[in-house]
Amino acid sequence: VTDRLYLSLRSGPSAGQPSLGLLPSDTRVEVLETEGKWAKVTAENGRTGWVMQRYLVKDVPKSV
Repeated sequence: VTDRLYLSLRSGPSAGQPSLGLLPSDTRVEVLETEGKWAKVTAENGRTGWVMQRYLVKDVPKSV
């Protein structure tokens, strides 16, 4: 049993677009642009695609 969740990375800003793969929870991404409920992101593994914004959590870097 695992509590790991996966988010579908899509080729365009729609659930009807082809999936490019799955991003595991805790994957860091950079948001490149947004369109409606979707965000175009680049994941830490270099893959770029679209995910639903509601699943993204802003992680503010901690001060040193």
